[in-house]
Amino acid sequence: MVPIMAAYVGDAMHKTFYASRFFTQLIQTKLQVDLFQPGQMDPIMRIVQSVALAWGLAGAILAMAILDTDVNRTVTLPMVAIPSIFAVILLLRPMLALKKRTHTKKAAELKKLNSLLAKEWTDTKPDMPDPEAVGRLGGLLAMEARIKNVRDWPLDISGLGRLAFYIVIPLLSWSGAAVVERAIDSLF
Repeated sequence: MVPIMAAYVGDAMHKTFYASRFFTQLIQTKLQVDLFQPGQMDPIMRIVQSVALAWGLAGAILAMAILDTDVNRTVTLPMVAIPSIFAVILLLRPMLALKKRTHTKKAAELKKLNSLLAKEWTDTKPDMPDPEAVGRLGGLLAMEARIKNVRDWPLDISGLGRLAFYIVIPLLSWSGAAVVERAIDSLF
């Protein structure tokens, strides 16, 4: 029974690893990063999160097996660690590719904007500033601030916290059920 389960788990890991590789390649080659619409990456990140969540939950379910006193922990701990590490890898791989693309696009836009700012600054005369030039300069400064505020990471702290919370929910409920079951068994 164990070899068959190991084969199924290995096959599932293989398929999800290649799906993660597909999303990473899709991000690296096809995705057009738009700094002013960061929501365009949300569908890809939701798929990546759901796959990572599934593997994280698998690690959490296996962690519950450690609570049993009859389980050999030298065998169980690697079984818990492998899906959990795999979930982190599946989450980070596309996120790092997306961060790199966003950071590169942001740096290129800021470089262009800085050259425009330098040109506009040199064209503005300090003693008689042109109202149109001052307006353009203000607009360019506002654009620079807006581009600098674009976050590089596609997933923020609240998203990671939500993902961790979804993994912890089953652990807390199962641990609570185990504590209640042991308390009742000790009474009777």
